[in-house]
Amino acid sequence: MNNITISLVAIAVITLSILTLLRKLSPGKRPEITVQGTLEKIREVGDLCVLKAFVKEIVTLKTEDGWHTTDGKMALICSFEIEFRYDLKKVVIEAVGQASAYRLTLPPHFCKVVPDKIEFYHEEKPKLLAIYAKDFTVEQRNNMISRARTAATLQAQVLHESIESKVQASAEATLRAIAGAFGAKQIEFRFGKTDSSFEQIRDGMQRLAA
Repeated sequence: MNNITISLVAIAVITLSILTLLRKLSPGKRPEITVQGTLEKIREVGDLCVLKAFVKEIVTLKTEDGWHTTDGKMALICSFEIEFRYDLKKVVIEAVGQASAYRLTLPPHFCKVVPDKIEFYHEEKPKLLAIYAKDFTVEQRNNMISRARTAATLQAQVLHESIESKVQASAEATLRAIAGAFGAKQIEFRFGKTDSSFEQIRDGMQRLAA
């Protein structure tokens, strides 16, 4: 009886060892990733993008929750494209003097800040009693992204006025080429006065996002 019991135990141990070894050798099940996309809306734009600027913002976060928790640190790199645009629906076209001569009056240009790449790095999670790590909250991450976007918008405000001549020159070259293809011989350009206020840039961004 004892020999039978010992044999059964030995078989059970050997079987368990084989199953454990096979589990370690067999590849694990890959995580299932599901992607769902929806078309929310389609709208007419009617804008001409004449110039782009590329900026990068670095935002850092440091948390201090008290003596019982180590400090948490995290950094964020956000890349943005600042697009300088004209609303073509507001362009006024007039025939002047001789045949095939026109005057184009353009409205003030506006800026659109477009997020390009968002990357979190250098995460040092705070630890409770230097043992249990606490993850950063969604609100903290969203707040960092919001601050980066605000900084990029302020950068757009500076560029909005400082490179106005380049924006106008680019618009003139583009529209002159298009008008020339339709037979226009002489083109005169006039540009509306640009409002470089922060509110104007913000309103332009909101209009594009609507």
